[in-house]
Amino acid sequence: MKPIRRRALASALSAGLCSPLTIAAQTSAALPADEQPILHCYRGRPAPACQTFVITEIGFYRRLVTSTSLESRFAGDTAPNSTKDFSDHAAVEIGLMRNWRASSAIGATLLLGADATGARFGAKARYRRWLTPDGVSVDLGAGVIVGNLPHVSRTASLTGDIAINFSDYGGLVGGAEYARPNGRSRAALFGGARLGSKPGLITTGLSTLVALIGVIALASWRWE
Repeated sequence: MKPIRRRALASALSAGLCSPLTIAAQTSAALPADEQPILHCYRGRPAPACQTFVITEIGFYRRLVTSTSLESRFAGDTAPNSTKDFSDHAAVEIGLMRNWRASSAIGATLLLGADATGARFGAKARYRRWLTPDGVSVDLGAGVIVGNLPHVSRTASLTGDIAINFSDYGGLVGGAEYARPNGRSRAALFGGARLGSKPGLITTGLSTLVALIGVIALASWRWE
């Protein structure tokens, strides 16, 4: 092979290998200093500023509409009690999401909460549609929650929600739950608000600390 052809081939290979790196470097340099790509983010942002990000949320949800159950107090009771199937509840969600397009992210969260009947836990798939570069988005969630219902212990409910998320600082949420224990359908609609990743982490941490102090104090009192 002649020297000229060798040099031409080497130049072509060099251009082919270096062009993707050059494009990536130019794309990164084109972004402002505070918007350089980050592999893992705490506060979620659209790609290319962020690849994966953490979800840490704590929220309170008010019952808007719910089905009811009629249960007699004793045999022959002519005036049965009417009990609302679902109640207000609070919940913490922790999970991870990944930007898979410039305008979308997908992921999942684990859920732990409580209502008037006791503890609730479950898991949800999450989808996020970015609306603005600074993180305003529409969030969709769907999954399963295990909890108590009046006169029914430990039943699984299907849950779904839609939220307007303000840059992971907080959001407004509308949701629904549906269960069919003992062959009878029960459903409810909820409205509420939740704190996003930064304030949610602080609140969750404080709540955990208070709970630990309470457990230690109770254990100490019992051992006295």
